[in-house]
Amino acid sequence: MKKALALVILVVVGIFGWRQWSANQSSAVAASKASSPPQSAAAKSDALPPSAVLNIDPRMSAKPALMGSGSTPQRGQLPANVSPLMADYIARKDFPALMAKVSQLPNDGEAQFIRAQLLNSCAKKMDQTDARPRKTWAERRAEFVASLPQNHPDTPMRINAWDLANPDVCGSLRGLETTKKEIADAFARAQELKDPTALARELNCEIHATNDPVKFPNARAVEINDSRAERIRQAIASRNPTAVRAGVGMLSNTYRNGAFRIGNDGAFVDQAAMHHVANLLACQYGGDCVTPVQSACAREGRCATNNYEDYLAYYELSPSAAQLVDTYRRQLTQMIDSGDFSQLQLVKGEQPTDSVRVGSYFQCN
Repeated sequence: MKKALALVILVVVGIFGWRQWSANQSSAVAASKASSPPQSAAAKSDALPPSAVLNIDPRMSAKPALMGSGSTPQRGQLPANVSPLMADYIARKDFPALMAKVSQLPNDGEAQFIRAQLLNSCAKKMDQTDARPRKTWAERRAEFVASLPQNHPDTPMRINAWDLANPDVCGSLRGLETTKKEIADAFARAQELKDPTALARELNCEIHATNDPVKFPNARAVEINDSRAERIRQAIASRNPTAVRAGVGMLSNTYRNGAFRIGNDGAFVDQAAMHHVANLLACQYGGDCVTPVQSACAREGRCATNNYEDYLAYYELSPSAAQLVDTYRRQLTQMIDSGDFSQLQLVKGEQPTDSVRVGSYFQCN
């Protein structure tokens, strides 16, 4: 609008004597520059004032994540480092067909990991008597729809988002019978074959099991050691999105006997920020960036963003936290690219456990 108005003014002025006006203006500008103090470095920078965040429009992002399934690229996403099998598992494509494929590959670690995950998620565990009856997809959908306001304009979009985030992926596998031992054996075989996702799961569950409320009633945090710290680095270095998510996620745990830091500035990692970095790096290396956005739209009505990165920046993080998350992501990406994790250090020593953050990225039993 301002440019258009200026153009009109220039045209009008030109009719009545453009040359004289232009000469006067040139003299005035030159005098102004001569008398003005040099512009500060801060003023010359491209930095925006804090108030600029109020003008963010998340709808300016690229392809909407709520229009269909599949992976929506985020800014800076790297080429996916996943096999066709893992790509189908991440994208949740036809699990019965995927089970048929992986069952024919008993000596492939990744296939055995996926097989264990499919059995654990879909099949009937015949030796698990304490499990609650599993609700059908239709029952869960009906409960969700009933929880929404009937006449709200966003309700159809939220229902669509729920359908996209919760496809009935198991299909005929729900009629398959298994045992907890068969699942454990498949995970163990995957670990034996050095699959990075299986190794990350093993470490995740091992660490999570050190949360002992009986032995440590006043320190519910988990326990770390040098060996586990090195295995965390290996999970992150794998570039496998599932292993990367778990590895970085384990940096966000509260450990009662140590803490991680990046670099030598003395500050331990911010656990909440590192949790978000885990998800962003998984997306960056080919993980599922769509389902979290769809789920947030369905369950919380947060439907304005089109990818996970923008969702975090718009809904979850303050500008300060977003900058810290981006700093961690860039630092860890540099470590992964270079193979040098010397800046990711475990500092041993008793830690405060008044506020504890502990989580697991896998079902461990």
